[in-house]
Amino acid sequence: MTVGGCTQWVQGACKADAPCEKGECVSLWGQTYDVTVVKATLPSEPEGGGTWDGFGGMPDPYVLVEVNDVAVCKTSTVQDTFTPSWNEQCSIKFAKGDTLTFHVMDEDLTSDDDVSWDYVTDLVSAIKKGNSGAPSGGVGVVWEIERSGQ
Repeated sequence: MTVGGCTQWVQGACKADAPCEKGECVSLWGQTYDVTVVKATLPSEPEGGGTWDGFGGMPDPYVLVEVNDVAVCKTSTVQDTFTPSWNEQCSIKFAKGDTLTFHVMDEDLTSDDDVSWDYVTDLVSAIKKGNSGAPSGGVGVVWEIERSGQ
């Protein structure tokens, strides 16, 4: 949806939730976005100490993406690594006020999967953040978000 004219070179010409695209301020809301989970980094020990797996093995990470606490996509699991790469994409339609959550998980065969790290944001912040979650406890995730068809 177009919400007014703009010039990309004039700072503040559009609101944060309606960036300038091709001379028009375009609302972020009601648009479909391609969210690509690129990669993550995990520390050698999970938060709180101990080991990742029951027998001391490395984590088997995957990322679960949620909008408003509802799972919308999940990456594949990468076995035995602290530096998984996925480059896996899903399309998500956002409404104003939606929250976007990235959960970095450790898949376990003998118990419930462990949440290694959560990053909760909104679409405007996720785009402004530079496409990466702030490391917390040594865990970080890199993503890309762009409007579908761009």
